[in-house]
Amino acid sequence: MNPEEDDMTDQVWPGTTCASWLWIFSTEYAQFEARKAIANLSQARMPPRTSRDPDVNEVLRAVKAADEIQKSSAEALSVAVAEAVARGATWRQVGEQLGIGKTGAHNKFGRGLTSDQKFLLKEESDAARLCSTCWLGDSSEDILGFDSEEWEAAPPYVAVQHVWRRTSKAYILLKQAILDTLDPEDDKWATTFHRSYEQLRGAVRVILTPKYLQVIQECSRKLPPGSPRDPHGSAVTTLIQFGIRAVSAFMRIAQPSQGESSESRMRNLLLAIYDLEQAAYCLAKPATFELIKVIEGEIDKQGDSVYLADIVEDNRSLSRLYDFYHQGDTEALSVYFGEDITTGAGLTMEAIREILAEDDD
Repeated sequence: MNPEEDDMTDQVWPGTTCASWLWIFSTEYAQFEARKAIANLSQARMPPRTSRDPDVNEVLRAVKAADEIQKSSAEALSVAVAEAVARGATWRQVGEQLGIGKTGAHNKFGRGLTSDQKFLLKEESDAARLCSTCWLGDSSEDILGFDSEEWEAAPPYVAVQHVWRRTSKAYILLKQAILDTLDPEDDKWATTFHRSYEQLRGAVRVILTPKYLQVIQECSRKLPPGSPRDPHGSAVTTLIQFGIRAVSAFMRIAQPSQGESSESRMRNLLLAIYDLEQAAYCLAKPATFELIKVIEGEIDKQGDSVYLADIVEDNRSLSRLYDFYHQGDTEALSVYFGEDITTGAGLTMEAIREILAEDDD
């Protein structure tokens, strides 16, 4: 049968639409977690609906999100198996967890992780552990030379809001620096890179303190109960992900360049941009938008709205830009980020590897 001739549009869908926040509540717990992950990914790009019948494009977004989750789950499974084996698990034990024999488990995962996977896992771990160390209250003054002076320069709510502003500026500048790398010794490249470095450094000064997490957690408690924009309570976790990705980007570009090959420098720049794109994507989620509204509301209440100026002409707050976006103005955030980052990262790990492979040639 020709799929093009197989018109199924007249069929009645018997279940809850995957465009609804109620869709995640499955009969099976594992399915509940899987659907929640898909919903958090697909519904990050659209406002909650009140209509019973969704637009087909919303359902197709769920299809794309489910595919991305499936691929990411396969990657996570490979990593989990590799760690289990590294910690002494036998292939028989691994097979038992997967419902297959030891030979099947070895045939599927016996090659282990690639050197690229191991490299990225280590860097991912380094950034997460650094943030965790600082957020648990250990002094960050001796870590990358940071101290708490950024908090003394602005009220806490303002400092957190400035983190998001600085990170977006660093993202735009770093992309421009990449375009200027035809001559790495050129002053234009160096100037653009330095401006990006300083913007990101200012953001990380705030992120690497316990107060960053405290402000986010405090404001999350002020979210309306059962907020339709954060039905799964993911705002705090998402902003933790944002913070770790921003720190990871800074760690990449803060590495000493002396003796560093042009390939290594380019790799670090591309990975830093990738980190910042992922961080920007975190800010575009409806759950994060709701929390941003709370934080900027506190800034107004405390009479510090002057600190919100100069973002984008008449739109003085991030929450207004996100509000425009979730009302259908897809260009609102492109003014702020230089492009529509809400459709997902434009740079992939595969693209980074291809660029580096071309450099090798």
